[in-house]
Amino acid sequence: FALAETLIALCFVLLYARFEFSGRRSAGITGKREKLQGRKLQNPKEGLFFAAVFIPVILFFFVPLFSVSANAFIYKKSLSFTAFGTVLSRRSFWLSLKNTVWTSALSAALAVIGACVYAVFVRAVDPFKTKPRLRLVPLVPMAVSSIVIGFGMILFFRRGSPLSLIAAQ
Repeated sequence: FALAETLIALCFVLLYARFEFSGRRSAGITGKREKLQGRKLQNPKEGLFFAAVFIPVILFFFVPLFSVSANAFIYKKSLSFTAFGTVLSRRSFWLSLKNTVWTSALSAALAVIGACVYAVFVRAVDPFKTKPRLRLVPLVPMAVSSIVIGFGMILFFRRGSPLSLIAAQ
C-alpha cells in the first residue's frame, strides 16, 4: 500500500513538474500582470474530466468536513453547544491546544528557514534557471507516502517527542 501510494504521488509530482517547466518555457516571463480570464468548457470530454476531478474533491474533502462540523452541534439527537462546553472544560484540551500551537509554530518556522536557505542556495548555484532539477527537490517530500514517513519515524525514533514530530513535519 505504501509503495503504491508513493508511486502514485511521485507520478503526480513529476506530471506537475513537467507542466510547470513546459509552461514556463512557452509563456516566458514578461513582468506584466495579466488578468486571468475564465473560459467555458469546450467539449464534453473537458466536462467529463472536470467532473472526474471535482466530484471526488467534494465527496472526500467537503462532505466529511461538513459532516464533522455538523455533528459537533448534535448532542443526544438535538442541536446543542454541550459538546463544546464539555471539551473546553477539560484540562487535557488546553494542554493539547498549547502543544499543537507550539509544535505547529516551530514546524512552520523550521520550514520557512529551510525554504529560505534552499532558495538562496538555488539562486547562488543556478542564477539563470538553467537547472530545472534543482527546482524539483522541494517537491520530493510530496512524492513520499505518509505511511513510509510514519514507519521511518517509528524506526528512527523509538519513542515520540515534540522534537521528532517537528522533524517529521
